[in-house]
Amino acid sequence: MSVMTIVVANISDVAGFAEAGNSWGRQKLMDMGCLDVTASRIVHGGELAGMATIAFEWESADASIAGSDAINTDSQMLQMMGDTGVSVVRRTLFGVTGERGERSGDYVSGVYVTGPPTADGLDIGWPLVKDHVNGTMVLSVIAGGPAPWTGTVVTTADSADAILEGGVKSWSDPQMQEFMANNGSQAIGRILGKRLF
Repeated sequence: MSVMTIVVANISDVAGFAEAGNSWGRQKLMDMGCLDVTASRIVHGGELAGMATIAFEWESADASIAGSDAINTDSQMLQMMGDTGVSVVRRTLFGVTGERGERSGDYVSGVYVTGPPTADGLDIGWPLVKDHVNGTMVLSVIAGGPAPWTGTVVTTADSADAILEGGVKSWSDPQMQEFMANNGSQAIGRILGKRLF
């Protein structure tokens, strides 16, 4: 199982940050050991609206810590973060518990869930949403500080409306409702955003 560090940050120059990520930052992070890296601007999400999420996938927790150290000591990265006004609000380590489809599309949803994190629900949910979205993954919290959620369901698509339509179809399905009740799972919040890179 790979792990994913998700950083929530305030960024004063979002356009500059996105340009750096697209032109050289993403490749530099891959060279530092990232398996994948994406960034998104949170458009809707309560007090998180206007912030950004940066997701770094690593082979292990050790690799995530080594990668974080490398990022925070690299002069080019530090210069870019300073120039674009990056201020970290929260950093959480997740396990990539399960995934279906692909990580493509300009729109992203993150649903915070409670209960024991499991990928079993993907077998029920993916057939219900696959005609609406490009991919979905279940992330389980490994290290996130005090928080009311134990995991996050991340979905990507070419349309925010498509994510919402797929979500309604999945959450209202009787088999999914039974699975969630038996697992003690409950959706307790959502963020909805647009991909930066």
